[in-house]
Amino acid sequence: MINQISLPPALRRQVRDLIAIGGRITRDGVTVVVDGPAQAAGALRTETDQLATYIVPSVTPDDAALVRNLLTDAGTSIAYVTGPANPQQFFTPD
Repeated sequence: MINQISLPPALRRQVRDLIAIGGRITRDGVTVVVDGPAQAAGALRTETDQLATYIVPSVTPDDAALVRNLLTDAGTSIAYVTGPANPQQFFTPD
């Protein structure tokens, strides 16, 4: 399932401009991080509270560690898909 978000038009434009020049927006726990050239990134850094409502819900580092431990105890593993490669390669059929 793909979740689509609907950013306000002005914010969407700023995000697209940032990505077009090699910038990115990530989330580190509850903190939204805007990286890129100063002019584009600086404008978006003032919108981090608004961006936080649209970016995948955050988890605290402690919550993330708890989930990883529970999954490990259950005999599972976690794969992070961080690029455009086909995510199917990370899953094996039953």
